[in-house]
Amino acid sequence: MKDLLARGSWIVTLPLAGLGVAYVLMVYLPVERADEELQKQLTERHEYLDQAKSVTLALIEARQELGRIEAYQAQWHRTAPRRRNVASLNGRIHMLAKQAGATITRFAPGDAIEHSHLVELPISIGCRGGFVEMFDFLRRMESLPMEVWVKQIRFDNSQRRGQDVSCEMRVVVFTDREEISGYDDASE
Repeated sequence: MKDLLARGSWIVTLPLAGLGVAYVLMVYLPVERADEELQKQLTERHEYLDQAKSVTLALIEARQELGRIEAYQAQWHRTAPRRRNVASLNGRIHMLAKQAGATITRFAPGDAIEHSHLVELPISIGCRGGFVEMFDFLRRMESLPMEVWVKQIRFDNSQRRGQDVSCEMRVVVFTDREEISGYDDASE
């Protein structure tokens, strides 16, 4: 009887152990792997959402910057000199020199350089005056409502102390390309 009982317990134990192993291999481990995969996907999606937040903030900042750029560009198009008004601009530069107490000895506008959206007008200017007057002239030129870049400047003080200094400078004035600017002449 003991032998039958020992054999009977194995008859019950082996199938139960087989069912246990089968459950682990066919149900538990696949569910565990699927759970780990879902956890991994959930983590990736959280990271994606975190990145999307930072991208959204960057997009908002870029839109704000674009708004500032467009406002500056619109203001520049309203105030930029037109090529047909260059003569009055040249006269205005002469007037600024006179107001500053400097004397223009040479004024040579260069050939216009056309770019995709604007035109570069180089001007070579020679002038004489006191050192303070020269810097006042520069300050007045740079305070014009249009873009004026001083590309090169050279002072010569070979005279005696207290004498006038001479100045040679190359400036560039930027004008609007009217045919592509999109702004009409009514704003002038």
